[in-house]
Amino acid sequence: MDKRLDEIAEAEAIFVDAMPDRNEREIVLRQLLRSADVANAIAPSAWAVTLLRDGFRLNVGQVEVLVFKVGIVRMNIAGHVGAAPFVGEGFFGANYRSLSKPQCAFEGDALQLKRVVGSIQAGHDRFIRLAALTAAGIPRKGTPFRRSHSEGLMLYARNFLASDASEVDRSDEWVPQEEMVGDNLFVEGARLTVQVNAFERNPKARAQCLAHYGMRCAVCDFSFEAVYGPVANSYIHVHHLKPLASIGKEYVVDPLVDLRPVCANCHAVIHLRMPPYEIDEVRAMLYDVTGGTQR
Repeated sequence: MDKRLDEIAEAEAIFVDAMPDRNEREIVLRQLLRSADVANAIAPSAWAVTLLRDGFRLNVGQVEVLVFKVGIVRMNIAGHVGAAPFVGEGFFGANYRSLSKPQCAFEGDALQLKRVVGSIQAGHDRFIRLAALTAAGIPRKGTPFRRSHSEGLMLYARNFLASDASEVDRSDEWVPQEEMVGDNLFVEGARLTVQVNAFERNPKARAQCLAHYGMRCAVCDFSFEAVYGPVANSYIHVHHLKPLASIGKEYVVDPLVDLRPVCANCHAVIHLRMPPYEIDEVRAMLYDVTGGTQR
């Protein structure tokens, strides 16, 4: 555990030095997680992120797909340079001989990336897919860069984005079956009256749960962002393993013990009965139907 904390601290120190502005850091870290999510959805063992002295490099197979160094981001894209939307300052041709053409790339600072990412993300996702699949369309197995993979950077990125999310004022946000995340102790369950009885959800507990477990469903491994894009980059349900409605009183929540991220579909199935199904039970249902292959 101490080693993991050291890795997170090292990643934070390097990244803060390379990009002191917090808002710009958020843009780049969000893109890192998005790109890694896409790669992981296609070929889970074929990607790795390497922490550099002044940034990072995300590889899929042997190919760079996203690079950040000294405030500049490079995103590789499947598309023709000079053809919309890959037009203007910051776009140039690329030539990775192991991948099919056309290829190009965008290079710019975080604010420039923010302005264009909505229009180039699909092309970037296609480039990742090219790098993640063999010529026969089979997901690649492994990458030579896995030895230098920095899980500390990935955890730092998730923690950073989760802490940003927890600072948003959600005082007016009450959802009967949605969970939200206190500092050291997390008290939940205070009953409110909102036409129906609902239980108070603590947004900091949610944030800590997601910082630890990530944004993928604990049942089926589904990622909303990987499928729907940036509009869904922070969307996931958080499930209480011990239903608050069955407790009927305040209790102290441990976000890592009591909470799990789940997609909307799996969350609905979990609550098809009372008491709810266990996560392992729903996972077994999914495997029985798909023959052991997650969706």
